[in-house]
Amino acid sequence: MESVSAVMVAAEVVLTEFQQNLLVAVVGAVIGVLGTVTIERVKLRREPTKRLSWDAKVHNAMVSTDERIRRLLRLSYNGHSIEGLSSVEFRVENTGNRVVKDEQLRFSFPPGAQIIEAVLTSEPEREMGVARRPEREQTPREAVFTIGQL
Repeated sequence: MESVSAVMVAAEVVLTEFQQNLLVAVVGAVIGVLGTVTIERVKLRREPTKRLSWDAKVHNAMVSTDERIRRLLRLSYNGHSIEGLSSVEFRVENTGNRVVKDEQLRFSFPPGAQIIEAVLTSEPEREMGVARRPEREQTPREAVFTIGQL
């Protein structure tokens, strides 16, 4: 039976004093840069942001019937003759960490649509200063609201 022996030779690395100081400086610089980058990222997350988020729900209110009967059927809403009726409900909230002041929200709809009525479904507090601004609307397909504070 043959046996194989491996001999390991350990070489001792000796650094001069200059090399040791240089190594400490390089390691310190790398740790300093990594620490600075980490602190900046944490700081950016804590920065105040203004952010309005919204959600929309669409409810269609059309009668579905035979095409011959549908041609003879006339629908109206508050005196306005309509071909199709949809209700769109928007919910707007402040998802940032700063107060949103004096902002304008414009809700635009595609060509062929017309806004018959745009109202607030829940009355916000007076301090919020939410109001519809019809004078800022450029077409009958949009509604503009201002928010005093949210």
